[in-house]
Amino acid sequence: MTKVAIKNENITSFGGIYHIMDVFSKLGFEKLTESVLGKRGSSGKAFSHGSIFGSLFFSYLCGGECLEDINVLIGQFKQRPNTL
Repeated sequence: MTKVAIKNENITSFGGIYHIMDVFSKLGFEKLTESVLGKRGSSGKAFSHGSIFGSLFFSYLCGGECLEDINVLIGQFKQRPNTL
């Protein structure tokens, strides 16, 4: 017999991308890139290298083919807090 799970979350077209984002977060990808490449900016308001690489990587995984595609995908990423 098949079990169905009812969830009250927003449904997006990204499938399992949020699981991949969680794995990258738990593995410390952003901290690793910061330790190798250093911090960006002196004000603390600049995006980290890890955040930039992550955004590009996740855009690619979601079917993005160029940097401008992140502008199209950003609206859906904002449906989940702490994503971008």
